[in-house]
Amino acid sequence: MQKILDFFQARLALRGERSLLSEEDSLFNSGRLDSLDAMELIVWLEQEFGVDFSRVDFSLDLIDTPRDVLALTL
Repeated sequence: MQKILDFFQARLALRGERSLLSEEDSLFNSGRLDSLDAMELIVWLEQEFGVDFSRVDFSLDLIDTPRDVLALTL
């Protein structure tokens, strides 16, 4: 989980947001991150964890919180 939190913290820091992130914080549906961040996340998940998004019926709800992302990597 820490790797995922670190990824999101780095993306948020690029926007000047430095508050601590919890596993349940909404990132995309809340507007804190955008579609470019989603693409960066997808590429990172494919490379880092071998997640195959061609097998997933994708929606932003699948990656909205760090906990959601963790579920994809298991």
